[in-house]
Amino acid sequence: MLETDADGQTVDQYMALMPMSELSIDDTWYTVGMRGSGSNCVVARDVFVPEHRLLSMSQAIEGRYPTPYQDEATYRAAFVPVAALVLIGAQLGIGRAALRHVIGLAPKRAIAYTSFKRQSDSAVFQLNLAKAAMKIDSAHLHAFRAADAIDQLALQGQTMDYVTRARTRADSGWVAQQVTEALDTLITCHGAGTFAESNPLQRHWRDSNTAARHAVILQPISEEVYGKALLGVENDVTTLV
Repeated sequence: MLETDADGQTVDQYMALMPMSELSIDDTWYTVGMRGSGSNCVVARDVFVPEHRLLSMSQAIEGRYPTPYQDEATYRAAFVPVAALVLIGAQLGIGRAALRHVIGLAPKRAIAYTSFKRQSDSAVFQLNLAKAAMKIDSAHLHAFRAADAIDQLALQGQTMDYVTRARTRADSGWVAQQVTEALDTLITCHGAGTFAESNPLQRHWRDSNTAARHAVILQPISEEVYGKALLGVENDVTTLV
């Protein structure tokens, strides 16, 4: 929720706790991917939220949380890096599941209109499979690096510097991009049978491509923010770093 001044300019943005009894849900989530997330619109009409149930986004970004548990590392973790990182956990699982599926069926599937009775016998298939696996591995390594940076600084009671915050957001965008690219390669390897509704690979492909477009992990924006941070150029793109 936004706080605005008399001129309509944004003063701050807040996360708010509200009882579900005061809210309604609009059934709006009709998408090609991530259908299981049930991300419908939650609507609050004329709901009063007391100050103690508000979390200032601007203060959270600066590492200031209204909690009595300041001595616990969990409550010292950098806000936006954590928020970005939690969005790509599903991507990592999707990538691994898709890779297992393609590998598992490779010895049983032919490559249509070729002499290959088994996909696994084709050098081209082998090379593309390796490329996809390396992209998925790269995604995991970047995710783990980001998680380690968040955890270590929180445990040490240190504030994450701006460049590292920008890098962890870029890491999250990189994960989404690498998994999505790996899935495109895996689909090419597996063949047109991917798009049968009974094939789980098409669902992995839809879910990954939908999730990768979340605004907080959109890779070009994340990389622009990181590039500006590395150069010491003012970030006029987003405050969510």
